Amino acid sequence: MNIALTNRCSRRCAFCYQGDVMDHAQAAGSGDMSLEALRKLLEFAEANGEPKVTLVGGEPTLHHEFDAVLELFDASPVIQQVLLFTNGLFAASTLETIVAHGRKLLVCVNVLSPTEENPKFLERLHENLTEFVRRNIHFDLSFVIHRPDFDYEFLVDYVDRYHVGGVRWALAFPVVPGAAFVARDDLIKVGPRIVAMLRALETRGTRSYVDCPLPYCLFDDASLGYISRQALSVINWGTCGLTLEINPDLTVKACPSQREEERVPLASFANMSEMEQYFFGRMSAYRGAHRLFDHCVDCHYYKQGRCQGGCLSYSREAFVDEVPKATVQTFRIGEIPSSWRVRPLPHVSVWSENGQRVLGSGVSSDVKPEPLSERTDAYWNVLASGPKFGEAVSRFSPEHTEPLRAFVRRLQRIGLIDLVAEN
Repeated sequence: MNIALTNRCSRRCAFCYQGDVMDHAQAAGSGDMSLEALRKLLEFAEANGEPKVTLVGGEPTLHHEFDAVLELFDASPVIQQVLLFTNGLFAASTLETIVAHGRKLLVCVNVLSPTEENPKFLERLHENLTEFVRRNIHFDLSFVIHRPDFDYEFLVDYVDRYHVGGVRWALAFPVVPGAAFVARDDLIKVGPRIVAMLRALETRGTRSYVDCPLPYCLFDDASLGYISRQALSVINWGTCGLTLEINPDLTVKACPSQREEERVPLASFANMSEMEQYFFGRMSAYRGAHRLFDHCVDCHYYKQGRCQGGCLSYSREAFVDEVPKATVQTFRIGEIPSSWRVRPLPHVSVWSENGQRVLGSGVSSDVKPEPLSERTDAYWNVLASGPKFGEAVSRFSPEHTEPLRAFVRRLQRIGLIDLVAEN
């Protein structure tokens, strides 16, 4: 679970996917998660036995009560590990706060090529990394590749200089308009350079890990074998998982590829399982619309489901208009206004499974099929056309109104339909 403590940042990276969110927060004079909201989030995480969280942003150390934030995690009997994802440009007082709360804290410092960094920021970064080493604070580095001719030599220099044990790396993807990313046509070009970087890190005994899917065809067979065998600690290698991100206003989305309008209030979900089920359902619509290259259809890795063809964001133009925008107000409990439209997500279908008709995603095994009774099967036959709720109700006698409403709410909460507010 990623917790965005703040939407403020001291750096503006060319590849940042939060730029618009941070601009909006700055204009509104807000951006930090309140301690009250964080306590609610901690209660949710603890109730679900969540042992690890990641603090992101913006820049999490800019939270106006950063010390109090870390104290809350220190006091949690369930949270065992807190990963602080930082740009390393914090003041000396913040470094002391990090040192003081080092019991559960792991640090990952996002670094830029020196040619892309503000010289004053670069000086501060090296001061803090030097102090980390002096104070025996272990940290990993994070590096985002956003151009095919990326420089990794400086990264190797940092590893040597600061005895870094691990490097988290990722490709920048087209998740938001205007941010830098590795273009589709440049992906194949970047593969050999990635391998060279990983070999340089491996010779130094440095772990390397990636947390977003990479197309297998970036690499030739020998390189692919090398990467998967020894150079890469895999989190999501080939296919996406879920990285749930909680915004300061306690709304949730599952992936940067999702639009901000698809965020849903944390309070809408009873537990982590329900939340994951909802977002797996929504993301299946993205997967169904995604194809990176034409040759994917002939690739045995793709056909076996071992490679999804890279980040889903490369197909944003295919699904951005097709997938409805979930709106916060439609998740409220109670009446469903007659004017709200029921919008089934793409690739939702009905099929038979062990003699039982089920409703689910035809493109994602992560989505648990919903068993249909004779009654709910009839409901779905009406809902599948995307009617307004009042129109759907009118197709049945009055005693079906409450069961139909419950069925619609159930499908919304498992991510197979949207309710779209319409006047």
